[in-house]
Amino acid sequence: MEMYKQVIYLGYGSFGEVWLVENKKTTELFAMKCIQCGQQIDNYVAREIIIQKSLYHPNVIQFKEIKLTSLRDSALSTFRVSIIC
Repeated sequence: MEMYKQVIYLGYGSFGEVWLVENKKTTELFAMKCIQCGQQIDNYVAREIIIQKSLYHPNVIQFKEIKLTSLRDSALSTFRVSIIC
């Protein structure tokens, strides 16, 4: 997530946490939802990505991009999926 700087922790849900992040180049603010998953991206994460990408409504924050990051600290192969809105 080298393009973004974490600004403040916003909260958490059943599957992950949400951060307010700032784009380092443009200083634009975004919400970043971080979800950890195992070796494969499970059905929940895939469904979440599809839903976020397909939502177009004036009262819903627009999907911007997704980042998949390998977490090497873990003994298991785990990944962090970051959905930027």
